[in-house]
Amino acid sequence: MLSHNDKWIAELSSQFSSFGLKVYSSQTNFILVEFPANGEISADQVNAYLNQNGIIPRQFALDDFKNKLRFTTVEDQGMEKTIEILGRFLGFYDIKPVAEPAVASNVNKLRSFRTHLLSCRLAFVSSKLNSIKNEPEYQKM
Repeated sequence: MLSHNDKWIAELSSQFSSFGLKVYSSQTNFILVEFPANGEISADQVNAYLNQNGIIPRQFALDDFKNKLRFTTVEDQGMEKTIEILGRFLGFYDIKPVAEPAVASNVNKLRSFRTHLLSCRLAFVSSKLNSIKNEPEYQKM
């Protein structure tokens, strides 16, 4: 598994750098990629396009990470597809793929599920914190 991660971290870093993107070094199974702050293409645009084509990088809501995406290593075919789709979007290849409706629909379903899961997690943590606050030991503090 480590050799797989090392291979794809090196390959993604090399390819994305050749696209003119800033790639932060990584010792993990993902890389963080920064898109030019005043560029014509934003991380939001790239993320939307990749999602439409079945690729789901991690996008952060924090201001410091607004123009960055995190790419996690997956199987070889998925990594090759990520490089190809991103390269096409950035204009390094001639033909831009069109997302199949089923892929776009599945991406939207996945996002909805992820949002629902996060809401459930937040509600659980909030209820646990409230129950702890009501315990006598906590009241003594």
